[in-house]
Amino acid sequence: MKDPHNTVERLTNTLSVLVSDIGDGRARLKRVHTMLGSLGEDPFPLAEDKEKYRWIMEGISKAQTLESLDTELVLKAIWDLYWRMSSNQLYV
Repeated sequence: MKDPHNTVERLTNTLSVLVSDIGDGRARLKRVHTMLGSLGEDPFPLAEDKEKYRWIMEGISKAQTLESLDTELVLKAIWDLYWRMSSNQLYV
């Protein structure tokens, strides 16, 4: 699959920031929101994926801390988008 927006790499970097970056949860949320916000929903061809992207962005923007975010569901949603966009291939 062609990836002109570097979507797979950007989703990979987003997951990395959420789970292993330095800084407190609030700082990581802000970075993730910026990273995903600059991506936008256009790279996702399916309506279901666009909806998932919007859900992720809304959840992150409403969360005040990483603890107040349903982190497990957000991580799963980002992983789902990554997996679909990568054609089920791990990013190398």
